[in-house]
Amino acid sequence: MSSKTSVAQEFYKIREEWARVDRLKTWSLAVWIANYQDLDIIDKFIETERLPIGVFDDIFFRFNTPYKGDPTLFEEALWKEYESWFQPVPDPSQDLMLALKKDGILNPLFVPQIDATSGFDGLLKEMLRLKDHLRGFDKNNFCLYFPPAQPRQLIIGDWLAQKIKKGIPPQIRLVTIDHAAGRKIFIGNTDKVVELQPQLDMLAAINNEMDKGGGSSDTVSPEARLTKQIRTVMDTIVKKIRRLLAGR
Repeated sequence: MSSKTSVAQEFYKIREEWARVDRLKTWSLAVWIANYQDLDIIDKFIETERLPIGVFDDIFFRFNTPYKGDPTLFEEALWKEYESWFQPVPDPSQDLMLALKKDGILNPLFVPQIDATSGFDGLLKEMLRLKDHLRGFDKNNFCLYFPPAQPRQLIIGDWLAQKIKKGIPPQIRLVTIDHAAGRKIFIGNTDKVVELQPQLDMLAAINNEMDKGGGSSDTVSPEARLTKQIRTVMDTIVKKIRRLLAGR
């Protein structure tokens, strides 16, 4: 374990990896290849880019709809999720679309045009229509992020492959995460797909963060015992996952 590794350093490795492919102009799909212990920090990087504090020009949108094997139903559900972005929220201060309209960024006359029967192609056209109504973002890409599948969920690799083969409009990018130890997303040789695989050591980074919190030399206090227990559980989980995947 490196005594200098920190969560912040691992985060910047992820940022540097994205910067590497962000400069490329030809791709339509980016696939993060991540170890299980790295999934969360990559997801947090993308979540950060969704916020005003993000450093890249692309505008990120998250789709949480799980893929259940039926492409038609999946795409209809994506439409419903898109529609939900424009529904009033109990706390107006949390209403992003309302804030964008008040700030003059989103045309106040914009109303989503929902047509679930038009499938994913129609959704992409609608996303581009939304983009056209945003002031000052003409040259920015829209990144549609599909989080990694949870255990026992189906992987959207085949669906993504079909969409890439059919073609993604310019200024739209798709982003997802695949598990390094049991990869399921293989698109084939194409300049439309880029893979990102930063060399992270999140276990060491988390251990070091725990040490900074105290108890690294104290093996008797409840805090120190809890810290040691957490480390043991994390290491055990990772080892078990690796053995399970190796036995497939």
